[in-house]
Amino acid sequence: MSGSSISAIIASVALVLLILGFIFGWMRGYQKSLTRLVIVLIVAVGAFFLTPVISNAVINFNISGFGIKANGETVETVKDYIIALLSQIKEVKEALDSSSTLTAFIQQMPIMIVNVVVFPILFFILKWLSMAIYAIFAFTVFSKKKMENKNKIKLLGAGIGTVQALVATLVLLVPLFGFVSIASNISANANSSSSTSVAYQTSTNYEVAESGGISIDEATTYVEKYTTAFNNTWVVKIYRAVGGEKLSIAVFNNLSTQKINGVETNLTKELTTASKLIPAISNLTSSKIKVDTKLADSLEDIIDVAYESDVLGNVINELIQSAAKEFASDSGEFMGIKRSDIVSDASIDDILKTMFTSLSETEAINIKSDIKSVVKIINTLSINGVIDAVNSEADAKNAIMDILADEDKSLIADLIDNMANSSVLRSVLPKIINKGLDYVYEVLDTSIPEGEEENYKIAENISSSAWILEKDNIQSIFSNIATIYNDYSNKTSTQSVIEVISMEKIGKVFDSMRNCNIFSGAGKNILNSILSSDMVSGVVSSETRTQLVNAWDITDKTNENYIDYATTFKGIDDMIEVAKTLSESIINAKESISTALEAITSEGVDSSVMENILSSENLKNAGLDESTAKAVGDVVSEITDGLKNTTDEQKKAEIEGIATALDLIVQTQNTTSTIDTISQESATEIVDAISGSTIILDLINTSTDVSGAVDTSKLDTDTKTNLQSAIDSATTSGKLTEEQQAKLYAMLGISV
Repeated sequence: MSGSSISAIIASVALVLLILGFIFGWMRGYQKSLTRLVIVLIVAVGAFFLTPVISNAVINFNISGFGIKANGETVETVKDYIIALLSQIKEVKEALDSSSTLTAFIQQMPIMIVNVVVFPILFFILKWLSMAIYAIFAFTVFSKKKMENKNKIKLLGAGIGTVQALVATLVLLVPLFGFVSIASNISANANSSSSTSVAYQTSTNYEVAESGGISIDEATTYVEKYTTAFNNTWVVKIYRAVGGEKLSIAVFNNLSTQKINGVETNLTKELTTASKLIPAISNLTSSKIKVDTKLADSLEDIIDVAYESDVLGNVINELIQSAAKEFASDSGEFMGIKRSDIVSDASIDDILKTMFTSLSETEAINIKSDIKSVVKIINTLSINGVIDAVNSEADAKNAIMDILADEDKSLIADLIDNMANSSVLRSVLPKIINKGLDYVYEVLDTSIPEGEEENYKIAENISSSAWILEKDNIQSIFSNIATIYNDYSNKTSTQSVIEVISMEKIGKVFDSMRNCNIFSGAGKNILNSILSSDMVSGVVSSETRTQLVNAWDITDKTNENYIDYATTFKGIDDMIEVAKTLSESIINAKESISTALEAITSEGVDSSVMENILSSENLKNAGLDESTAKAVGDVVSEITDGLKNTTDEQKKAEIEGIATALDLIVQTQNTTSTIDTISQESATEIVDAISGSTIILDLINTSTDVSGAVDTSKLDTDTKTNLQSAIDSATTSGKLTEEQQAKLYAMLGISV
């Protein structure tokens, strides 16, 4: 039927009613028409109140006597028959059994629709029946004898008759005004969804799942065509102008209002809410769906819209809790979906089971926020590239480790943020972290003693505030472990561990665990397992490992056994880097040497740990030549003890002397030609720096043979002359002893 046909029918019916009203009013005159109008108004009010009574009577009518059966059983009422028919579908039956609100809504929905349809029908039936009352009243009050010599005022009667016709027409239009209002809302929501992010769009038009089905855009076009035709009808325009439309919609909403498990709602509210959801849900169920940030945004919008309806919100809560209860059970199945279909990994299945158990027991008022937390997690995983990594054909493990190692990302902290404030998700956070630790043990190839697995896991009863407080420490733990793993994975067969991994990252892992209360129980064991792993054990002796583990419980920085893990291991990195620089470069590295020496003498750095890891053997394995490795190793051994408990001025002098000596050694060792001539001024600075370092002088004093440290063949005659002059001046001034003078001559190849 075309839109113009609808408009013509409405206009024709209204015109007929108005003409009849005018004619009958003219014939009756003023008094009879007024009486008739009053009766019609009473009929309208009566029909309004009687309609729900009749509809309820119909829906609850006992039909058991008719022998109507569904699912093999005789049904008693119409509403029972509706539920029985729907229950023939297994999944629908399970949903109805799981949600009393959904069942009540389906039972009440027919009443909502029947009420607005029955109202005009009942009105015209009662209006016709009221003719008998009017006839009796007219015969009694308006007899010919009583009306003799009285003017009927026919024109006024015609006017009142027309008003009566307008009332009748308005009653007839109540369902149309109501449904057109709903249709307009649906159309507006569909158009809004098409141009915004309310729905997750994968194509230009929303499409239903079935092949050959009508698209939502096409349906919207049809709806708009008919609603436009209705709204452009002259009768509708008149009623809209005088407020008849608002009155009709109010009557429509009142007639369609029902209480669903104590919640009052109506057709307009529920259908309008549904219209906002259909486009988005239609796309979410399409085969083109992609899990990404757009999907997360769409899901969040859907949740917000769904909960605009208290009824739909209650249905969602009940279904989710019922589903959670079933998924948490041993069978783990709801509406044809099995928990085992979601994931096959036993530990992740345990995480899901815990989450579903918590969700089934949570208060309904919290479910919406719990769902939104899940959506935020999807968003976080998408933003950080985890979902793409998992879905890619490449190695997901390495991709995820790259994401964790990325210092610009805070995946773990963001996940904790999203989960900590949800009681349901917080219940599985410890299991997730422990699963992550299992993954760490696997990638680092560490072994957990049999029967002690629980000692390597964090506790499970952790408050929301504790998670928020410790999220940065936990982020640091996993981020640094990922970096260590990536570095270790990229190691070639010719490289040593100390050469490729960041010792500073190892130190940060240990400090973050020690500073994190959540790891207070398991942290020490995790520390030991990492130090015992194949990756680290090659450069950390068992004695040093024991020392590092024992220092775990010492948090008082004034304690002589306190170890600042991060600073200690950073110092190791700095010295390794300096050693590499010295081994590979002829540039002046004095400044970088000084920086490294300052780092390894910082508060909290353990000298024995430094000395053990920066042994000559480890440095040679890192690629240094034997002489440079020995020089650096000796310096580390001396400096880590020699600079303890010294003043800042003494430390500065010692570092200056050591850096100067090492710089000179490396300049001559790493070149095939003579180095640039050292001026007298520079020579004096070099000798003064060396003579100002008791550590260097002690090394010179205790060495039986100092030759070879400096490749004297790389020093030209002028350089040696300038150095000799500077040494003589230092000896004369008392900075050097004659024995030290002689050994410096020998070290620098100066013949006297």
